[in-house]
Amino acid sequence: MHVFDFEMRGAQRALDLDRIVEIERACFPEKLAYTRDELRRFLRAPNAQCMVAVDRTTGFMGGFVIVSWRKGAKVGYVQTIDVAPDAQGH
Repeated sequence: MHVFDFEMRGAQRALDLDRIVEIERACFPEKLAYTRDELRRFLRAPNAQCMVAVDRTTGFMGGFVIVSWRKGAKVGYVQTIDVAPDAQGH
């Protein structure tokens, strides 16, 4: 069993989008999963933040979280938290 050493960093659309889509599809049934276009919009949105969990040694992305908020709001909304099946439990 692999032991991960994850760190969080801001998502980079060009670098991370394919893996984010892959993880989303692995975590949710097709009818519930965000589409590639929806995920791309979150990554571009000024009122959303996507953070990815990346293994410090291998660069393996094990998951991500997307949070959005309304202008002037004091709280945000967790749109999704996804953990790749092979990283769950770590």
